Amino acid sequence: TKTMQQLIQNKHHLDNVSTIYNSIDIDDIVIKSQDTIELDFEYIIGVGQYDTNVKQFDKLIEAYAKSKLPKQGIAVVILGEGKLKENLKSIAKSFNVESLVHFLGFKNNPFKYIKNAKFFVLSSELEGLPMVLLESLACKTPVVSFYCPTGPEEVISHGENGLLIEHQNIEALTEGINTMMYDSKLYDTCKMNTFITAQKFSIETIGKHWLDLMKYKN
Repeated sequence: TKTMQQLIQNKHHLDNVSTIYNSIDIDDIVIKSQDTIELDFEYIIGVGQYDTNVKQFDKLIEAYAKSKLPKQGIAVVILGEGKLKENLKSIAKSFNVESLVHFLGFKNNPFKYIKNAKFFVLSSELEGLPMVLLESLACKTPVVSFYCPTGPEEVISHGENGLLIEHQNIEALTEGINTMMYDSKLYDTCKMNTFITAQKFSIETIGKHWLDLMKYKN
């Protein structure tokens, strides 16, 4: 990310640093996202491992529980595995939403679940360049994300393809979840712009940056 570049330049006093984003295979994601899923309910989604609490699914569950979604029967799906599962289940139970928080484990094809979600929520403490945001946009799924270091602000344009939420502010995350769910004009705008953003991170686009860096010419 460009934020990482600035940190490296400042720490090591370098003036020859370039940023090239990670790429995604959009064609592969689109194909896999079209597979059918076994879920028959509306849901929002989070993805990641939870052996540690870097992804902060506890905060996602709390923000979700305080939102309007549970009363409407709209669930939250969490893909991934980790030793914090029982703790996260206890948190869901403490907020009386245990029946609406679905831990589906690791999936070889997460894209079909992301594709069918109303939107993706990133509640991480920190990231590098969060690939799952790029993958969500490639699935045409808008994003609600903490403004965490680093990456979300370089992927998400607030109000255009998702919402950037004040970092660690659970009340603001709850408000963002409600807004994305119930502001239909905003939602339609964000959904319309998802795929356009994803294309900026395609293999072809990022590959050209590498070729330019190496001054390679056919």
